[in-house]
Order: sequence, then C-alpha cells, then structure tokens
Amino acid sequence: MVTLSWDESQATGDALIDRQHREIIQLVNDLPALEGASSPVFMHLLDHLMDHALLHFLAEEELMAQAGFPEILAGEMRAAHDEFRQFARTKVIQFRTGEDVDTLELRKFLEEWVSAHMEGPDKVLCAWIRAIPEHADSIARDLRVHQIELEMQNDELLREHLKLEAARQRYIHLFDNAPVGYITLDVAGSIVHANLTAASLLGVERSSLIGEPFYRHMPSADADVLYLRLRTLHQTAEPQSFELSLRSTTDTAADQFEARVEMRVNVTEETDAPSVLVTFSATVVGADRV
Repeated sequence: MVTLSWDESQATGDALIDRQHREIIQLVNDLPALEGASSPVFMHLLDHLMDHALLHFLAEEELMAQAGFPEILAGEMRAAHDEFRQFARTKVIQFRTGEDVDTLELRKFLEEWVSAHMEGPDKVLCAWIRAIPEHADSIARDLRVHQIELEMQNDELLREHLKLEAARQRYIHLFDNAPVGYITLDVAGSIVHANLTAASLLGVERSSLIGEPFYRHMPSADADVLYLRLRTLHQTAEPQSFELSLRSTTDTAADQFEARVEMRVNVTEETDAPSVLVTFSATVVGADRV
C-alpha cells in the first residue's frame, strides 16, 4: 500500500490549493487499508475526505471561471472531478447499505487519482494563473473569500446533519422500546418493518419477521378478519381498530394471546406503493372481531 507524501515539487504556486492538497493527502493516508464496510472509523474518514474533496473541486472550478481558463482544459478538469464524485459517492452508498466493498481497491483508486490530479491538471491551471499576473491578486482574493463562505456553509451543514442524526437515533430508540408492537405491512400483508416489542410479543427474532406474512402469526379465522380489515382500510383509508388472536410461528396454543390491533395507512413511508402501519398490544378483552 502506497503512502502519499507532499513536497515542494508538487506545489502549484497557489497557497490555497496547495493547502487543500496537503489536507486531502493526509485524509487518504489516514484511511485504514484493511477496515471493512462495518467500520464506523472508516466511514467517518471517508465522509470527511468527500467533504474536503468537494470543497477543493468547487474552489478549482471557481478559479477556472474567474481566470478564463480555456474551456477545453476546464472541461477535462470538470470531467475528472465528476469521475471522482461518482466513484466516491457510489462507495459511500455501498458502505452505508452494508454492501461488501473492496477497501484496497478504494484506497488504490484514491491514491492514483490524487497523485495524477496534483501532478497534471492542477499544475496546468496554476501555470495559467501565473501567466496573467494582472488578474492573479484579485482572483486569489475572491477565491479565498469564496472558500471561507463555502467552509462556513459546510460547517453549518455538518451541524444540521449531526442534529438530524441525533434526532433519528432518538426516534429509533423510542420506536424500538415503545410499549406496543409496531409493524409495517406492504400491500400483500407481508411485514416490512418491525420494532423490538413486536418481535418480543410474537416470540421471534426481529430479523425473521421481515418479509414474512403477518397472517402466519394468527389462526385462520383471525387471518380472515385481518384480510377484511385490510381491504376496508385500502378502500376507505379509515383507521381500523379490532382484536385478533396472535401467536408465534411455533403454531402452538400456548403461544397464543389476544391482542388489540390498530391499523392505518402509513402516510410517512417514502415508498411508491402504499403501506400500512399496525400497532398491537396484548389484552384479555375479546370483542369487536369483525
């Protein structure tokens, strides 16, 4: 594994761009080469690298526009930026969704791309800037002001992201630890989401519930009741409240319990197909079955 390094031979002559290059090199070197997709450290560093790279690209593209950089060269540099953006975003998505990611391949791409970018397009751009000294000071000053604005915006976005992540974690905690069972059903009546309480009431691991028909957790007569209630809900969008006998997949009478069930259209679910939010809790009352 190559460790990127910085020396004055790589300097472009622009202090801002050179500083950004040194920061990006350090971030690439900090990526643990053997960490897997489950590593929060790797994910944090990759996010940080993406932030720095995108700020750097914006600075360069602003500099090209202000300096009148020839369009054919500017187009090539923007295409190189887009290649990096697409590759990095794809890898970030794969990490976040738990896909297997070849971290050695990722690190190799980053090392080769950063080295080629600094030695090629960036030096050409800065040579162009130095060739028009009458504009260099104003361009550099405007660029630095713009860079400060971008960094302030990035800091604000980071703070908002942290707030949203904290709120999401609180919601997940409340959802999983609610005193009632929560499940989401698709149009076929299969379970899409379930909280820990639902899994506990049904006596199974939560992972085994996902994709399983909810009908399997009740006697056939109660499955008919559920079917009719779901049909009414889809036809009228009116919330449904009734009782069912529920049980785990062991299919024994000892595991059966009476439950109060509430159903409504899941208006917060961001999916193309309609879904149903179901809440249920154990009860000893037996009425209102149809």
